[in-house]
Amino acid sequence: MISSMTGFGKAEATYNGRRISVEIKSVNHRYLDVSVRLPSSLSFCELEIRKRAGEIFSRGKLEIFIKVDLEKDEDYGRQLSLNVPLLLNYYKMFLQMKKELNLPGEITLAEFTGLKDIFVPPEPLSDGDEIQEMLIKTAEEALEAARQMRNREGESLCRVMADALCLIEERLEDIRARAPLVIEEYRMRLADRIQSLASGIPLDEGRLTQEVAIMADRIDITEEIDRLRSHLEQFRDLLRSSVAAGRKLDFLVQEMGRETNTMGAKSNDLESSRIIIWLKGEMSKLKEQIQNIE
Repeated sequence: MISSMTGFGKAEATYNGRRISVEIKSVNHRYLDVSVRLPSSLSFCELEIRKRAGEIFSRGKLEIFIKVDLEKDEDYGRQLSLNVPLLLNYYKMFLQMKKELNLPGEITLAEFTGLKDIFVPPEPLSDGDEIQEMLIKTAEEALEAARQMRNREGESLCRVMADALCLIEERLEDIRARAPLVIEEYRMRLADRIQSLASGIPLDEGRLTQEVAIMADRIDITEEIDRLRSHLEQFRDLLRSSVAAGRKLDFLVQEMGRETNTMGAKSNDLESSRIIIWLKGEMSKLKEQIQNIE
């Protein structure tokens, strides 16, 4: 069964007094795009979380929000620190440069913001491995919740599109059924016109039949209908498949659109043209729905 790219998942856990919360929002995207937002002290977990997401999903834009309550942790206050000895050394060098080069102005904070190694990153948490294990487990639960929601959304989309395919098939048969009537109507119109223009001259049935046959071949859309029905069957097969089918479905609906356009170009029947316009509208709807399929 197909899967949507729209979903949401959330999971929470507690480890050593720390509350871990993982939320995942998923929307449609051409490829798989995963962004992870988590505390800087836990940045070492990001790569593994991305890996787990890639094992579950093949397409979609995933935003993963991770919150860990570290306020009561003894390591919590160990954020970025200032390398004071190095900072003082830089300051002395600035003073020396100012004196040697006789530079005007004062030394401000702006001179220090881009200096290397002024800020010292915090050391890793003492129990980082244990936190990572619990965090990955919680993230997997949230990913699974998002996957289940995407599956439910996919089932709903599948039902809507399956109903649309049935309606399209019915209208295609309406067009096929009208084909003989269209030819007969054309024969009658042509015969009436010939007789009105050549009154008193016997109608050449052989020539009339030949002209009707030429027109019938010109407006024949049997091949287009058959190819379109074949595309509909492939569409159904993909809806029932368990693999990501969004790109294949998008290609199929484009091909269906081409066949419908050809039918419209050949049609000289008002009722058939109305049906073809309706078909184009339905295929446009299908294309929009496909954009959200993984």
